[in-house]
Amino acid sequence: MTAEPARSIQSSLLEHLVELQKRLKHGLLGAALCIGVAWFFHEQLFAWIMQPYVDATVARKLANAGTLAYRGLAEAFVVYFKVALIVGGLASVPWLLFQAWLFIAPGLYKRERQLVLPFILSTILCFGAGILFARYVLLTTAVEMLLGVAAKNLVPMIMMEEYFSFAAASMLLMGLVFETPVFISFLAMIGLVKFAALIKHWRYAVVGAFIIGALFPSPDIFTQLLIAGPLVVLYFLSAGVVWLIERSRLAKLAEES
Repeated sequence: MTAEPARSIQSSLLEHLVELQKRLKHGLLGAALCIGVAWFFHEQLFAWIMQPYVDATVARKLANAGTLAYRGLAEAFVVYFKVALIVGGLASVPWLLFQAWLFIAPGLYKRERQLVLPFILSTILCFGAGILFARYVLLTTAVEMLLGVAAKNLVPMIMMEEYFSFAAASMLLMGLVFETPVFISFLAMIGLVKFAALIKHWRYAVVGAFIIGALFPSPDIFTQLLIAGPLVVLYFLSAGVVWLIERSRLAKLAEES
């Protein structure tokens, strides 16, 4: 290798490193800004997360309806910081993906760019849909049922940290569950999953859905059904997407031949 090509490779590598540093810097600044904004609204965000508990306790006319307790002086601050960190971090994901896209896009072919963008958008939308499902359907039902387990002469003393951990785990879990169509579609695009195989093994998918439902931090079967049910629906929806992908691929091969 002559000196000129070597210098050219070094120059190209240096340009990529400078561009990577730039994108990382912009991404971290954007994430920090989102977390800062989330901290500014931390009380409103926590109230939104807490609302299912408020509704359930008010409906049951409990003595301490609509209130949560905290053990130590720092617990409220720690929980609010976690709220800002998680919400701000999730809100910054589109910006982080955009920075990653700006870094890798110049090295992709036109068809590859056409495939990456829909997957990024689908990932964001599906994860958001999972969080909203958990907040407005799953948590509302789970909290109501769990409070109903206790005897009438008992008053719950739920800690702030405990409820937030329960709610955050539920929403993040459902966000990941709703990524099923994106994940299976990606496997289909690279040829690792076939429509016929998905239909053939649907029973295993149903069993897997109930196993995932059992991971939810709630002992009642009805809440676990609320997780397993959407997951089964998403599985068959994914199978439909795979069928469309295979049909499009066959049509393209027919045109080329």
